[in-house]
Amino acid sequence: MFSTEVLYRDITEISAGPTTGLLQGMGLRILPRQGTGYLVGGPTVQIRTGNSTLLVSCTRPEEFIECLGSACAGGHATRG
Repeated sequence: MFSTEVLYRDITEISAGPTTGLLQGMGLRILPRQGTGYLVGGPTVQIRTGNSTLLVSCTRPEEFIECLGSACAGGHATRG
């Protein structure tokens, strides 16, 4: 099993990402120009941490962005 730990304080930007599908594949993916992806297909959320980017599948991206933004409120994360 693969995982990535992201500390709230390291998140610099949170935004809706592209909708993924068969072209991007499923599971852990190293994506050109988009960093690392944890994908199952469908909508995604893009999480930037300095010079790296995570793309995470999420059925309700706007809700996840709101929750993650709230959790990061004490830090310097911005919603894109």
